[in-house]
Amino acid sequence: STANAYALTTAQIAALETRDLAAMATASVAVLATTQVVAFGTTQIQALTTDQIVGLRSSQVAALSTDQIVALSSTQVLNFSTANAYALTTTQVAALETTDLLALSTLNLQALSTNQVLAFTTDQIVALSTAQIVAMRAVQTAALSTNQIVALSTRQMAALSTANTTAFTTAQIAALETGDLDTLSTVNLQALLTTQIAALTTVQIDALLTSQTVNLLTTQVVALSSAQIVALTSTQTLNLNSAEVSALLTTQLVAMETDDVVALSTSNLLVLSTLQVLALSTNQAQALTTVQVINLSTTQIAALATRQITSLATSQVQALGTAQLMGMRTAQFASLDSWQIIALSSAQVAALGTSNVAALTTAQLVALETADLVVLSTVNLQALATSQIVVLLTEQIAALTTLQVVGFSTFEVAALSTAQVVALSTTQVQALRTEQVIALQTLQIAALTSDQVVAWTTAQAQVVGTAQAAALTSTQIAALETRDLASMLTSSVAALSTTQVVAITTAQVQSLTTLQVVGLRTSQVAAFTPPRWPI
Repeated sequence: STANAYALTTAQIAALETRDLAAMATASVAVLATTQVVAFGTTQIQALTTDQIVGLRSSQVAALSTDQIVALSSTQVLNFSTANAYALTTTQVAALETTDLLALSTLNLQALSTNQVLAFTTDQIVALSTAQIVAMRAVQTAALSTNQIVALSTRQMAALSTANTTAFTTAQIAALETGDLDTLSTVNLQALLTTQIAALTTVQIDALLTSQTVNLLTTQVVALSSAQIVALTSTQTLNLNSAEVSALLTTQLVAMETDDVVALSTSNLLVLSTLQVLALSTNQAQALTTVQVINLSTTQIAALATRQITSLATSQVQALGTAQLMGMRTAQFASLDSWQIIALSSAQVAALGTSNVAALTTAQLVALETADLVVLSTVNLQALATSQIVVLLTEQIAALTTLQVVGFSTFEVAALSTAQVVALSTTQVQALRTEQVIALQTLQIAALTSDQVVAWTTAQAQVVGTAQAAALTSTQIAALETRDLASMLTSSVAALSTTQVVAITTAQVQSLTTLQVVGLRTSQVAAFTPPRWPI
């Protein structure tokens, strides 16, 4: 009876044959005192039946020695009640053999307290089945020590549920081995909280598979620190999706290594906002490949700061499309240095807008190669301010096409220096419109070479004003074609000084029209000497 069982001494308990102990009623075993239970030998423990094991009281289970716990068979452990399992002390839990622990039902495993879970040895952790791992409650998962986390196998990590994953503390996350982290499914990875993402070490970030980085949620990407961003490999960066790239904070972009910036696909670069583009460092901007530069939108180009523009290599400048150049702000265009201007192709220069041309600094204008200058449209040339015109080199002036020269405004013509005027070819001089000739200053007229004067057309000579005529040198007067002198206004001929009149050749005198002769002043007539009388 139960009373008889309770009356047994510890010595009597220890003397019981295993067959006799197994024959005892479950109720009789259940009434045994803890001191009696402790007296069981290991063979007696192994002889306990399933019903007897299930019938054990919590206090009896808690009283078992570690040797007795070790003596339990897998079948006996399998038949533990949840009360039995919960009654185990942390010392007893640590004493369970791995085969016995593996026999623990998922229900009983879930019944364990966090202290009991924390008592698992690393060998026991490794022995847990995937079913047991999945069955663990979130609080149990969170209770695992870093050593226990490290002990998890890739098989176990792959079996984790999202509930398990989200239960990890930041310390546990940081303790995960890279091989284990790589086994996380997309679902589990996306289940990680932003605080957990932020807890990943740079070594772990570097070890993430591209299939994992490409599946990070935008909120998770934003949670990455600058150090974690730096840890990304070029391959990982290359495989980021457009949503991830567009979600990057400006501080994260700045933290990216140049190799990673270069690794960004053209489609990913295109999704960068103007604020993100503006955040790129000069080193990052300079590191962009020509293919990347070509694929930047006009809006992105226009968003670049002048510091970024000036950092562009000549090869990058040469890669800019005509639409990109035309879309540049005046401040951006004005910031280009001489080498960048020289790097521009004729096609690029030809595509410039009037605002671009008007923004050119004197240093930039001087840097323009003649081959590039000659492709500027007349509209663009007219957009140049007089302050820009005067800095053009004489060789640049000489290289202008006649169409470009004809396209100069009268203000631009009047702004030419005497050196620039002298640089004009006879063909360019002949191309000048009559309004342009009228706009020439007296100093410019006086600077013309004899060949340039000879190149005048009669139409040009007809519009020479009195002040311009008076500015002609004796050499220029003598060089005038007879037809040109004859086409000059009567008032302009009358404005010639006696010194200029003396320079008129006999042939020129004979070409004077009647009106021109009639209009001569007496002092001019007196200056003529035979045989150069104008009669």
